[in-house]
Amino acid sequence: MDVKKTCALLACLAGFYYTTLMRETKQNEGCVRPVFWEGNTNGCEGYWGNGREPVKGEPWCGKDEFVAKLKAKEDECDTADKEHQGSSHWCKIERQRGLATSRIDDTVLGNHEYHDIKTEVCWTGDFRAHYVGLHNVVPSRAFHSYVMES
Repeated sequence: MDVKKTCALLACLAGFYYTTLMRETKQNEGCVRPVFWEGNTNGCEGYWGNGREPVKGEPWCGKDEFVAKLKAKEDECDTADKEHQGSSHWCKIERQRGLATSRIDDTVLGNHEYHDIKTEVCWTGDFRAHYVGLHNVVPSRAFHSYVMES
């Protein structure tokens, strides 16, 4: 390959790399790339243990879409719970006695959990608003996939 062709190829590759990099940077401006937790969530997202604590962080890329999709699931379950008084075709809400305290800032939280009956996925009623919405906690990879694929 002669020098002119080599230079043209390198210039083309550099231009492609720069445009791709700039596109990704603009899409991700103001957020950090999420680092998903890969382990077991002790049966229900929003509970921690086995040396794992929620990590307060910066707004992560994709958080707003995740929160919106999870809120839609919760709203659907809340409506079905009121209409069917207990459970719907896919979800049920379990209420516990007493209240929970935040693992981040000692805020007193609620006392209910959402359960997807079909997939056996569970999450605390305050996971979306308090942990993800307020403190930017990144969910487990499994829970993130569950929410985003529905």
